[in-house]
Amino acid sequence: MQITVDLPDDIQERENPGREALEALVVAAYRAELISQYQGARLLGMDNRFDFWDFMSANELDFYTEEQLRYDMEAIEKFKAGESVKR
Repeated sequence: MQITVDLPDDIQERENPGREALEALVVAAYRAELISQYQGARLLGMDNRFDFWDFMSANELDFYTEEQLRYDMEAIEKFKAGESVKR
């Protein structure tokens, strides 16, 4: 799918307004947990997760949420106790 956006003249004069808009979209969607790291990397045309991790770091995005950590810690405890772990 392709999306077309009409930009005001002052924004069009920027070096790469289309890329800036795409990056802002990815940042907002990732922060809102609407897309995964994989999807963000694909949207930005990146070949690997390490490039996306650099992008995340530059844009102050969390790699791992507190909720994910809490879930993983609970899963580890269940695993240690011999219980099954479901996602």
